[in-house]
Formats: sequence, C-alpha cells, structure tokens
Amino acid sequence: MFVSQGIGKKYLERKDKELNRYEENGKTNELYRTRDGIKLALPIYYRNKIYTENEREKLWIEKLDKEERYILGQKITNEEAYYKTLKEAREKNRRLGYGDNSTDWNRKEYEQQRRNLKRIERMKKLYGENGST
Repeated sequence: MFVSQGIGKKYLERKDKELNRYEENGKTNELYRTRDGIKLALPIYYRNKIYTENEREKLWIEKLDKEERYILGQKITNEEAYYKTLKEAREKNRRLGYGDNSTDWNRKEYEQQRRNLKRIERMKKLYGENGST
C-alpha cells in the first residue's frame, strides 16, 4: 500500500489553521478555505492533527445534540426528511450506476466462499493435510 506521509501537512503549517482550533459549545469552525477561496469541510486528516481525541469526541457529541445531518451537501434536521432524502440519494446513485451493497449479494457471498476455499487449498499444499510442516 502506497500512502503519502505528508498529505495535508502544509495546511498544518499555515496560520489560518488557528481558525479551526477547538471552542466549547458548538463554536468550533470546522470549515477551511482552499487557496482558491472555496469553503470545504475540514478533512479527517486535518481534524486528527488539529484536535485531541477528547476534543474530537466533544465535537461528535455536539453534532449529535444538534440533530443535524447532511446528504449530498443538503442540511437535514427532520428525521422523516432524512430518510426520504437518503432514499432519493441512493436511488440517484443507482441510476448513475454506482450501485449499492445489496446488488449481487449472492454473487458476492459466493465469491467470498470461493476465495476461502482457495485459501484453504493453498494452506493444505503449503502445510500438508494435517496442517503441520
């Protein structure tokens, strides 16, 4: 697996990172501006670097208390509207060809079982029928 060791590192060196410091009672600014001026939600990487584990937990609890959810950038505060919008978003994804986890569930399960059998075959060849070398 290849991953960058410094993804987002430059943002953490910028002065405007201070705009995102933790503040009590839901006053924490969890947005940042790109160099082009576009406002975006603070990426997980930045959140993990800027906030302590305790602060991240408090932020999560504050969000739960607000009872706000977002679907495709749309703010939802009503539970009934949330499920309706979620259903519509899933339908849109299906129409666009993104699918969902329920598609071909039997095929996926079959493929997983087949992989497990192949893995067991390889282990038997490697270690013998009894599992010892």
